[in-house]
Amino acid sequence: MIDYLNQYPHVIVLLVTIVIWSGIALFVWRLDRKIESIEAQLTTSEQNNTSTKQNS
Repeated sequence: MIDYLNQYPHVIVLLVTIVIWSGIALFVWRLDRKIESIEAQLTTSEQNNTSTKQNS
């Protein structure tokens, strides 16, 4: 195995690149979920504030 990796170092570069891109994709996916959650909370809060102001 070590001989193979010594002969083909681009395989190591490819694996490291895949790990890095996977980490970036996971980070962006989790960030998107958190942003959607915050947007939903803000929308609910704005709707509650609007209905409260109309009832006053």
